[in-house]
Amino acid sequence: MLYIVYRVLDKRYKEKNPDPDDLVFATKAGTPVDSGNFVQREFEPLLKEAGVKRIRFHDLRHPFASLAIKAGVNSKLINQIMGHSSITITMDRYAHIMPWDLEDTVRRMEMFISRDKKVIPFLTRRSV
Repeated sequence: MLYIVYRVLDKRYKEKNPDPDDLVFATKAGTPVDSGNFVQREFEPLLKEAGVKRIRFHDLRHPFASLAIKAGVNSKLINQIMGHSSITITMDRYAHIMPWDLEDTVRRMEMFISRDKKVIPFLTRRSV
């Protein structure tokens, strides 16, 4: 779903904003849209165009924060964007351990340990 919304946003942005520093959602004068009518005027039509079921704008917070953490975005920056009083709140709520995290950790440790040595790689379900 996030990718579909991204594609629609990207298309909309490129059509309406030739300047890469412009806002994605702006009034005709180029100023930010009023938050009071943003959902009805901008967000809901965007979801409809993307073919995504109706969700609350607030529902985008969790996937944004979780994916940003997984992508390696600075956790202090994510905390600031989310507006939490502490980084602990952000990380406790949005940092999830995924099934592939253990395999990735083992691979990283193997690469670190074996930089100058020959080792037999750790076999995972993916490599068997």
